Amino acid sequence: MLLRKWYWGACCALFLSACAGNSFVQNQDKDFTDDVDRLMIRLQNEPENLRAMRDLGAYFFHLKQYDKAKYYLMDAYKRESKDPKILFYLGLLFEFEDQTENAMRLYQRFDQVSRFSEYRKLMQGRYYFLQRQLAKENAAKLARSEQAAPRTDANALAVFPFEYKGSNPDFEPLARGLSEMMIIDLGIIPDLKLVERVRIVELSKELALAQSGATDPTTSPRPGQLLGAGQVVGGILDVPSEDRLSVSMSYWDIAGNGNPTVTSKEEQLAELFRLQKEMVFEVVGKMGIQLTPEMRNKILTVPTKNIRAFLLYCQGLENEDNGQFRAAQDNFSTAIQLDGSFGMAREAGERVENTVDAAGSKEDIAAAAEEMIVKESGGQVGPQDNLLGNRFKTLNNSIGSNFRPGEDARKPLENAFDSGSGLGTLPEPPPPPQ
Repeated sequence: MLLRKWYWGACCALFLSACAGNSFVQNQDKDFTDDVDRLMIRLQNEPENLRAMRDLGAYFFHLKQYDKAKYYLMDAYKRESKDPKILFYLGLLFEFEDQTENAMRLYQRFDQVSRFSEYRKLMQGRYYFLQRQLAKENAAKLARSEQAAPRTDANALAVFPFEYKGSNPDFEPLARGLSEMMIIDLGIIPDLKLVERVRIVELSKELALAQSGATDPTTSPRPGQLLGAGQVVGGILDVPSEDRLSVSMSYWDIAGNGNPTVTSKEEQLAELFRLQKEMVFEVVGKMGIQLTPEMRNKILTVPTKNIRAFLLYCQGLENEDNGQFRAAQDNFSTAIQLDGSFGMAREAGERVENTVDAAGSKEDIAAAAEEMIVKESGGQVGPQDNLLGNRFKTLNNSIGSNFRPGEDARKPLENAFDSGSGLGTLPEPPPPPQ
């Protein structure tokens, strides 16, 4: 502790003496320069001050002094790995270093920080924005060449949206919602690798554009194989009358015998969730998975008893997958109005809103973050709608930018940074300014 305090004291003394009579950073925003000077003095007196380290990292980032930003942010991260501002700025720094995978590993930890933090919202939105970008890029590669497909994983499962065969278009969104509910329920099972819906949707779009003969998971498991899934689920849904629902589910064990099994069920529409849970348990049984009582009870949880609210939620998912983000938000919001306890609709609405807010290039998100940090320091910023503003338009225009492919599911990444691993070697302290 004494040695560290001596080091910081010496470093800050040299630092401040070099700044005497001159601004610390030449040709930069005066407010940030003053903030840096103030925080360096604080750190000289309080070498373990986490907030000073963190905020110095953020200011240096906006001053485009990335080596110094990385030093202070990583030093702060080693002391507090769940601070949303630290996580966000480190992620943004990695984006500027073209390390998109490392950035996503940090952003995806949004669910480990306070829901009330503005940085949590940016982390969540940025994670899903980059995930969508990567999914679109990877799908295009797979459509061009199947050699880009990952190795098949016997423990990976892809649940494709069911195909709607009914005549009443009002019920068509149920096909999307049914598969999403299965993904959510199966996600309760530890160690089961689920292919994200966004990857499935983007691949389906690309294969359809390429007029591939292997686009229908009810007749061919090839789309799932292209995503590395050893198990594939697809199906057909029909609503023959306003109070009846029929489903035919196809299950492919590619890693096993490779032959499909088909299960058909018909129920009252009001029994939609009972039918859906039965299909989940059937998939679990076919995969030979033993459920604990706790897992079984979680799977049996019904998200809403309001069928109309669920239909709106399903329509919102379809809007989201098609890039219709305003419509998605409207449908999720209306679903919540019909059932205020519909948590999945609330979470989906939050996801879409935050994704839109965090859309665009890394320079766009850096500019939005700069507005926030200026406001935090008591400065003046422009109109408050700058963070949202034209984000819907930006998101639509930005899909398809080039990013490096990243990991598939979130689960393998959750603990990657728990002890500082994956961040690289801590750089040497920044030298005093010349």
